[in-house]
Amino acid sequence: MNALDQLLQEAAGVAGSYLTNGITVEVKTNYTPAITVYTGGNGPSSPGGAGGSAGGNLLSQLIGLEAGVRVLAADGHELASYGTWPQTNWLRVSLALAAIGLLGFGLVKLIRAF
Repeated sequence: MNALDQLLQEAAGVAGSYLTNGITVEVKTNYTPAITVYTGGNGPSSPGGAGGSAGGNLLSQLIGLEAGVRVLAADGHELASYGTWPQTNWLRVSLALAAIGLLGFGLVKLIRAF
């Protein structure tokens, strides 16, 4: 189980009785803006099971991933938070997008070669 899955499970455990009263769970990394992963009033906002790979922590360390989770009440005040709430690192985002673009370009060239 990777650290982010563990943080989400802990956040849901702390929220307990608030689940039926409209809570929101948000995740933020230094590569993305804040993403809502659960809204208590509307059910899960993104389906998926809790799972992870054993290499998840190593990969996140290699790419410098930082993550934070916070649980907000329906009125917007923070009930709990886990980890740091990192600022988006636009240099890392730009480098990641450039690497993905180069890999995509290389894949297109490889496909056209056949």
